[in-house]
Amino acid sequence: MLQAALETGRFQRPRDATVGGVADVLATDRATFAEPLASTQRRLLPSIVGNRD
Repeated sequence: MLQAALETGRFQRPRDATVGGVADVLATDRATFAEPLASTQRRLLPSIVGNRD
């Protein structure tokens, strides 16, 4: 899922792909893609940028 987001340009500026667009590539609905993506970001980003608590 994260790989598909990267490959379709979801994290580019300006974005090349919307959440719905990536979901279409994965042949799933928007919510099925969006929640796991957000969950993955919440888990990974603190280790990448450091804990800011």
